[in-house]
Amino acid sequence: MVRPSSIFIIATHLFASFSIVQTSEEIPISKQKLKRNLSRSLLSFINEGRSSSKLWPLQPSKYGNAVSAKFLKLVVSKQQITSSYDFCRGKSAHLVGYGSSVQAIYDYWINEVDLRAIVQSKLFRYTGGSAMKINNRIYAVQVFCTDDMVKKLALEYDVKKIKDIRQSILSYEIGYRMLQDLSEFIPSPMMDKSAQKSAEIAAMTEEGVNSIENKEHCKGIGGEIYGNHHSAFSIYATWKRRGYLESPAYRYTGLGIAVRNDARIFAVQIFCSADWPLSQPHTYIYRTILRAEWTKQKLLGLNIPREDQYLKKFAGMRSNTLSKYGTLMRNPISVMECETFREIKSSGENTGELIANLFRNGSHVIFDKRWVRTGVGVSRDFQGIYYAIQIFCT
Repeated sequence: MVRPSSIFIIATHLFASFSIVQTSEEIPISKQKLKRNLSRSLLSFINEGRSSSKLWPLQPSKYGNAVSAKFLKLVVSKQQITSSYDFCRGKSAHLVGYGSSVQAIYDYWINEVDLRAIVQSKLFRYTGGSAMKINNRIYAVQVFCTDDMVKKLALEYDVKKIKDIRQSILSYEIGYRMLQDLSEFIPSPMMDKSAQKSAEIAAMTEEGVNSIENKEHCKGIGGEIYGNHHSAFSIYATWKRRGYLESPAYRYTGLGIAVRNDARIFAVQIFCSADWPLSQPHTYIYRTILRAEWTKQKLLGLNIPREDQYLKKFAGMRSNTLSKYGTLMRNPISVMECETFREIKSSGENTGELIANLFRNGSHVIFDKRWVRTGVGVSRDFQGIYYAIQIFCT
């Protein structure tokens, strides 16, 4: 589904005989300069063409170059470029092309009416490009944006903004349930906390709860919905069509809101026929895990990884996902700022069993001397089983 606020046109029909030659050969580091030269050459053609049409030149964006490089990897491996990737705060577009030369790629773009409309659009002011040469053929991706592209997608912790969005969604729901002659949802602190972690991890990884099999996680009839958009009303409108808000079985709810620096809102709402019981903080559990590891690391003469607050927070989100669904989504490589990282998991009915299983399954990772940072997250499901996630980073 294409965002109304964005223009996404993928020029994958560049030639009638379009086919990408798949190769397992890695591009050597010595060819990085060639890739940069190809990208700069393509941008030069684009800006010269815009100048002849009396348009301002497009400003290069480092982050746009990084985005286009990711897209290019998808192209050469015959994968789809998802239009849901938010690399621009405003309207955006991207073009894909291949040919015997940069000139041939540019000529095709400029000779196709739809593609020329993007290259010479008055809307766009920033661009990023990436190109590579494989088997004497050049592949290129160019992204365009009306505003400067965000340097890094990250969460915004604007308490007032999050509170306003939360109150807006809940007020829409109250009004809707009144029209359906249903009672208001009863807010649950524990469900709020769980939904908030789910919303934050969705914002960081762009993976919603609907992408994995949902298992019961409340002592009764339960459900969970996920959405992301640029407004609270749009999220509510999407949820209203899915039937959760009009179910008489749901009495308790929890709502989590995460706002990203590209202005996109991520929301997760949990429903249950019974309230979730309050649980004690898990601080003493992850502290016990770290102390057990530090003790053995000292005995082995290893460096002790320092506790990293970012890794701790992210591990907490992952353990929350594991405790609710019994499974994890893809590895968090897209949000880990590490050269190398590993993740281990464990579960148990008490702290002793949790630690024993963690050591049994992950000793080869825990006592690897490469790690300099670590973070532990612990969550408990409604049956009382503890789940731990630990992330190690170089």
